[in-house]
Amino acid sequence: MKIYVTKGGEIHCVEHELLQLEGFGNVQRRRASHVVPAHPVKRFAFRVIRFFVGERGHIAEWCRSWYGPWQVRFAETPHKVEFTQQSRRVCIEWEIKQLNERFSNDKN
Repeated sequence: MKIYVTKGGEIHCVEHELLQLEGFGNVQRRRASHVVPAHPVKRFAFRVIRFFVGERGHIAEWCRSWYGPWQVRFAETPHKVEFTQQSRRVCIEWEIKQLNERFSNDKN
């Protein structure tokens, strides 16, 4: 995990369940990207299921175990596929690397 502090004093990081961000003060969470199935039918089912069950729990975990390929889409360009890979884990690793590069280049 990497934590970046801007010149303006803001802390940017990829959230991790082991880090209690509220200890730093006022926390504003923003979804930076989505890792979703590449196949349109699976992607639709994934989104519907996650809408009803949320991000946690057995069903949400089951959705994460689906056979790929998976794709990464950044929140600011949700219709643009940034990266595709058979493994969801590889997509998440790529996503975290890209987000950390963005944070390290932040000049605010």
